[in-house]
Amino acid sequence: MAAENVRRAGFETLVELRTADAADVLRESPDATWDLVLLDAERPQYPGYWPDLVRTLRPGGLIAADNAISHEAEMAPFRATVDADPDAVSALDATGAGLLLVTRR
Repeated sequence: MAAENVRRAGFETLVELRTADAADVLRESPDATWDLVLLDAERPQYPGYWPDLVRTLRPGGLIAADNAISHEAEMAPFRATVDADPDAVSALDATGAGLLLVTRR
């Protein structure tokens, strides 16, 4: 469905879709690789992703973590990790199941 939406929008040359283990992709990605990272996986894993998320996110990039409202308790450790980083700025978007939007100063 995502690939079809990207194609219909005409963004095939701008968007790279991956279905893979997030920890592996992040660990193998060079520094400042990603403009946008959508996290929609096993929420208990998210805090462990943080060092590589920070390393691989381009300046001005955005992390969007899904289910921030619908799975608030499961997201609490990740939100605490984000909040503990003085360079992280986050906002909660109440659309759908809720998106935690994170960027770094």
